[in-house]
Amino acid sequence: MLSAVYGSAEFDQDVFLFEELRLCLDKNIRAYVLVPEQFSVFTERKVIKRLGARAQRCIEVLTFSRLAGLILERFGPLRLNYVDGAEREIVAARALQLIEKKLLYFSSNTAQHGFPSLLARLVSEFKRYGHPPETIKSMAGEIEDDELSRKLHDLHLFYETYNTLIEKIGSDAEDNLSLCLPKLKLLPQDTEARLYISEFKSFTPLETEVIGTLTEKLGEVCMILSCDSLNNPSAPFAGAAETYRRLKQLALSLGVPAAKPRPLTVAKERSSDLSFVLKNYFDLRASASPSSPRSIHFLSPAGSFDEAEQAARIINRLTREKNYTQSDFLLLAKDTEKYSGILPEIFESAGLSLFLDKRRSVAGNPFVRLLSAVLEILAFGFTYERIMNMARSGFVQGIDDEDADFLDNYILAAAPGHAVLSKSADWRYNPDKRTFDMDRINRIKNLITSPVFKLKSSISGRKTAADITAALFGLIADMHCEDTMRSLCREFADSGMVYLAEEYRMAWNTVTGTLARLGELMSDTYLSYERFGELFGSVCAEIKTGVSPQTIDGVMFSSVDLFRSSDTKVVIVLGVTDGVFPKAYGTEGLISDSERELLRSRGLELAQTAAEKTLDENVTVYNVLAAAQDEMYLMSPLTDDDGSALKPSRIVTRIRGELFSGAAEEDAPEAACENDILRELMAELAACGADAEKLSPKGAALYDIFSGSSRLSEFSSRLKTALSGYEQLSKEAVRRLYGKKLMLSASRLEKFNACAFAYFMRYGLAAQPRAEAAFDPLQLGSVLHLALERYFSEKSNNTDFSTVTKSDVRRDMTRIVEDIAGGSDEIMYQSSSYYRYLVKRMIGISSATAWETVKFFRISEFRPFGFEIKIGNDGTIPPVRVHTSLGEAEIEGFIDRADSAVLNGKRYFSIVDYKSSAKSLDPALAEAGVRFQPLVYAGAICASSDENRAAALLYQQMNDPIIPADKAKTEESLEKELKKNTKADGWVINDDDALNAFDKNNGTKECYISPKNLMSSEEMTEKLEAAQKKIAESAEGIFSGTIAINPYISRTFNACEFCDYSSVCGREQS
Repeated sequence: MLSAVYGSAEFDQDVFLFEELRLCLDKNIRAYVLVPEQFSVFTERKVIKRLGARAQRCIEVLTFSRLAGLILERFGPLRLNYVDGAEREIVAARALQLIEKKLLYFSSNTAQHGFPSLLARLVSEFKRYGHPPETIKSMAGEIEDDELSRKLHDLHLFYETYNTLIEKIGSDAEDNLSLCLPKLKLLPQDTEARLYISEFKSFTPLETEVIGTLTEKLGEVCMILSCDSLNNPSAPFAGAAETYRRLKQLALSLGVPAAKPRPLTVAKERSSDLSFVLKNYFDLRASASPSSPRSIHFLSPAGSFDEAEQAARIINRLTREKNYTQSDFLLLAKDTEKYSGILPEIFESAGLSLFLDKRRSVAGNPFVRLLSAVLEILAFGFTYERIMNMARSGFVQGIDDEDADFLDNYILAAAPGHAVLSKSADWRYNPDKRTFDMDRINRIKNLITSPVFKLKSSISGRKTAADITAALFGLIADMHCEDTMRSLCREFADSGMVYLAEEYRMAWNTVTGTLARLGELMSDTYLSYERFGELFGSVCAEIKTGVSPQTIDGVMFSSVDLFRSSDTKVVIVLGVTDGVFPKAYGTEGLISDSERELLRSRGLELAQTAAEKTLDENVTVYNVLAAAQDEMYLMSPLTDDDGSALKPSRIVTRIRGELFSGAAEEDAPEAACENDILRELMAELAACGADAEKLSPKGAALYDIFSGSSRLSEFSSRLKTALSGYEQLSKEAVRRLYGKKLMLSASRLEKFNACAFAYFMRYGLAAQPRAEAAFDPLQLGSVLHLALERYFSEKSNNTDFSTVTKSDVRRDMTRIVEDIAGGSDEIMYQSSSYYRYLVKRMIGISSATAWETVKFFRISEFRPFGFEIKIGNDGTIPPVRVHTSLGEAEIEGFIDRADSAVLNGKRYFSIVDYKSSAKSLDPALAEAGVRFQPLVYAGAICASSDENRAAALLYQQMNDPIIPADKAKTEESLEKELKKNTKADGWVINDDDALNAFDKNNGTKECYISPKNLMSSEEMTEKLEAAQKKIAESAEGIFSGTIAINPYISRTFNACEFCDYSSVCGREQS
């Protein structure tokens, strides 16, 4: 007999089911409970919990796969060696390879990544719906639609080949139901036995036939349906009503009587608000409730991270206030992947246990990442990402995290090209000799790449899958991966993470087993590394490992599609936003929705269309709304992870705006545990500038409560120090950071005077942005300086510069720059177009600068004293020694260019500092010590001899400007414009002898003398003396440990502009 009981979620199905099971137990009647696969273990636990261990005598929980297994075990054929998901992927790839030349429709898709998986899933669908290959072939011949006919032709070929290959290696569990259907008829009649069917939404045609046969064999088959009415169901229950109609029709056709369906009568205990929503959510005519909901809460967190924090606070508050246990809570989301990486850490910090009810793919396991990187390297070559995936996998012995970071920084800074990466030779280019030890770099590099080069050389030419897998197992042995995995599992187990140790152990066994199986099943198949890597990746994606709960009392987190709810008091739903939940299905797959409809009309029923899935999402929504007994929290984040705005879902707008008109959105829950409360208090204290008197009344009360907390006291002290913007290093810290004697340069002094904190970060902590491969201005400058030095070194002081032409300069500078660039380790990309552009650019800049200098020497008695003149103990000029009350400092450095002339027994010097952009000597900036480099170096030269005098302190822009055509109509106008963009600017001594030496043809305007540049000898001396005082003052400040966040900012200078440390000091945020 077929019977049915039905009722919406307002009624308790479990009460009916367990009353029936108890009667069967008392009368010793055999009873079966048929549930979906994901509910089997959960239902078994409930049976034992409610009926006791004695229930196992005559009550059995079944799924369709268990039922098929029992029938086949009894009547045969006995099937033991089942293929798993990984083997299915391998077989699918092999099957597609065998038939690819016979395909009519999908021939262009065979190389598409993941295409075998799509075909395998469609075959799985055919099997679940009871359609053998012959049915697909027959339909292909009958259908008039040419496109669909060709699709079915290809699918039949694949299906048949796939089955043939499966049969050679084992059995496919998805065939079991089809095989057991005829065997069911061999079962003897058992007129007393009963079958209860629960938790199903619908059945495939094959499952329907199985149930129909069972109605003939058993005394009663009872369906427990989630439906408000079987005759006139509301929207979410239409599918359940249609399922019953089909089963009833089948039973009657088999001569099995169908009893009148009975409604469930025992109502669930549920809050009035939740009951009201369940009754009216799908009734568009329902009137709004006059009252606001007390047990349904709407929150709008800032994002997914905020959602997780608020959920943890809600759980902590309710466990404290209402004595709930953690297992009374159910956390749901449609997009579980987004939250599974966020929730564990947040819940752990809140003192909560979390059970993630999901299985994870082994594709993310470090061992799989290692093998995937190796296969990508073999297929496409070495890249930064692939090398670092190997380095950070943890399976390269001899390399730790620090080594991986070191190599990471080097590759970013050096950017070795494909030609360099593809060779096993040691790397030689060092972008920063102070940072990188090439011996260490090559040791790390060789540990990573040597096994790959060895593997690559072990097989050449055409390769079968067996060849590649054998080579991979050789690499695994050479790298001692098994020892590393054992060590990792032991560490996890010793740290109390037994579940993670088990997950890694399972990943190792399944991946190595899959590799062996892949080589065995495709032993004679020739594959490229690329194709093998794609196959390996898709196979690993299908291998899932589960994580068992580590505690009995914990919060369950599950998907809205798969959750199991029993006596759940509170449900918190995350990510209730438009387009996410409920989900709108749009992807149709290999067979379109219209084609599915056509096949259904021809008697070939398949899975739901996208439109039907979207309608079926109503059932999911209903189940979620029915999951809680006491309270429900619906969270709609305002933004996604990228910062894009999100809208609340239809669920929220329906309940909040229509069923409870004007229901208010709640504020974020308050902190419920000590950690959260302290964090909130600290945040408010920071906003009040560490002034407790400015706290809100609530904050002040909390401040009094936690006044004895050492954490709050320490935080307040640190906060006050941070907000003061000033901190003093101890003498010991200064000594350890900078040494007993300060070694300074003009640029370091300028950095300290611009911002002491930035100086501390750069030269004290040596913190700087990660170097990335590029030809930066410093490298460009070093080549240009060297080119100018070489050019003028080739000229003697007696050279008649009046005979030197512009073309002469261009010719010589081209030769010199190309020679320097060709042999310099500082130049990268030597075979690239970018390199050639840079060389051309440097020739233009150096030629323009040299030509300006030649023009100056034509009219001047000054001649080159030197280029890149070193100031230091082993330099041309001795260092500037500064004595302060706290210690001694030495100023070293390089002068870009110095020209000199002997006038009346004294040597006058012109100091030129080259810059990439226009700069001038500003008196205010020089006085502040933020732009006074020429003064520092002029002071060093003057201090080296009593006969030396400073004649000029200049900045000169190194530039090869692009001049608009309308401003370069004549050679004279062109030269005028060029001079504007390359001339020197600064201070010149107002001394007749010096001025005459600068410009022998007084008045030609070829020199950089103008009234605004002139200053008296006394003024020049004062400026130099002021610079020396500033040097001593700066050195004293460094010695004293000053690291104040007090940048120098004026109308013409901003120390914070382009600062690397603005995010550290906090000034940018303030």
